Amino acid sequence: SDEWTGNGDGHSWGDGLNWSTQHAPQPGDDVTVSLPRGARVSGAAGMKLDSLTLGAKKSLSSATGATPFTITNTLTWNSGEMDVSLDLAPGAVGTIGDQDKKTLGQNFKIEVHSGATLRLANVVNHPLVIWDPDTITIDKGATLDAIGTDELSFIACCVNPATIVNKGKIVLSKYMGATARLDLNAIALNQSGTVDTGHAGVADMRGPVSVNGGTVKGSGRLIIDT
Repeated sequence: SDEWTGNGDGHSWGDGLNWSTQHAPQPGDDVTVSLPRGARVSGAAGMKLDSLTLGAKKSLSSATGATPFTITNTLTWNSGEMDVSLDLAPGAVGTIGDQDKKTLGQNFKIEVHSGATLRLANVVNHPLVIWDPDTITIDKGATLDAIGTDELSFIACCVNPATIVNKGKIVLSKYMGATARLDLNAIALNQSGTVDTGHAGVADMRGPVSVNGGTVKGSGRLIIDT
């Protein structure tokens, strides 16, 4: 595993002295960026990683259009800004927590591939904020699991809103017995997959909704409030 120390120049992904192994991360590594040394880790080189953990209000950045990070096992995002694109490979599990605010930087994306799961772990006190024209794509056979009460909010910059593209399945799951709720605040939903509200869950779509087929199941409610 390779953990950020910031003991080199304090900001460069490629400076080996910033890492616990004295080497910049290599494909297949488990990478953790959670020490509060330096506000931003810049020049992140997209590659295939076993796991990636981001916390301590850090910012991880790469150039717009750079190769995405492909996560083959686990993504843990507790706080900070992702100015990188992410691909969750088949079988991977990504968890977005509620420790502090989280932002997906402008012109970046997350794609959840078939067989992978992206979990929103009761993200209510510190919603995930998404710039335009970012997209989170849930491919056919993939799952977005909204656990407890979760909110995704849109930062308006230009013209097009951020978009959730659901070709797979969005599932609302109870947390500690509480009814599940997913709020998409001014975020567009492009819906062709399944939305499962579970038992009495509420999915509140407060942005443009484009329905191209798909199904809604469960005993809860799907609210479209554009």
